[in-house]
Amino acid sequence: MRRFCIFVVSILAFLQSFSYSVMAQERVDFDLAKINGHFFFHAKSVQGNSLQIMLESGLPAFLVSRDFYEQNRSAIHFDSSDSKIRLFNELYHISFKADDFVNVGGAVYDGPIFVLDDFEGYSMPIQYLRLPSDSTALVLVDLPNGRLSVLPRNGVDVDSQLVVSLPMEIDKQIGFPVVEDTIFVESDSNKFSLQGRLIVDFGNPMLLFLRKQHPSIKDAMDRGSLVLHDTFNSQGEVVSQGLYAQKVTLLGYTFQEVSIGVTDKMPALNHLGLLGIPFFKVPVLFDFNQGRMMLLHNHK
Repeated sequence: MRRFCIFVVSILAFLQSFSYSVMAQERVDFDLAKINGHFFFHAKSVQGNSLQIMLESGLPAFLVSRDFYEQNRSAIHFDSSDSKIRLFNELYHISFKADDFVNVGGAVYDGPIFVLDDFEGYSMPIQYLRLPSDSTALVLVDLPNGRLSVLPRNGVDVDSQLVVSLPMEIDKQIGFPVVEDTIFVESDSNKFSLQGRLIVDFGNPMLLFLRKQHPSIKDAMDRGSLVLHDTFNSQGEVVSQGLYAQKVTLLGYTFQEVSIGVTDKMPALNHLGLLGIPFFKVPVLFDFNQGRMMLLHNHK
């Protein structure tokens, strides 16, 4: 009987070990590289091609060039389109749209695809990434260690690594991850607060990029607490406005010496603005299905 018990325990230990190794093999990792304030990941096999892709979350679709369309139109069902999309100061014509699966280096992109005229490069919103065998995968963005990972549901021991867990939702109208908070700002000896919803945008190199039309911004300007200054491009043209803050507190974190952009070029949105790359000084685990943004420490 004792031998039988030992045998059963050995079998269980083997199965647990096997289960762990399978789980470990399921995760898909990409190296991140920072270029001109943005992060890019290299996917060795995207529909058979090796691509350098810009890390994004504030986009409604995987943005691709006309070359991608020509190479994949037999494998992906595209429909012609007359729509347009604005990327900051540039307006692009969307010539074709699709809603399909794309293999991305062992992971899967499962969502909208826009083919843009006169667009170079590739930009992918990570909220549509998952594993082939897992429709509700987790996405880990580890900017400090230069890594993007797509994980199975039980792929991370969150409890032992958790710094803070924040409620988040995917805005159904625009498809972006959104968090809500009151932002406290100290600027030019003025103190004021801004309240509203922020799009989590890994394409935004600034901590905050805000909408001038938002009621919170307009109220602070009317009271004289918020004074904006023009910002210019290399041609001397005004591209946006902004302010310099000595201190900014949001989502439980405080930042010193912060430049904040303010623009009137996002009229289609009703959000306060965009939360960008400098906020993520620790790894962040996104559970897009359960609506959580979890900031981690001690991550390996």
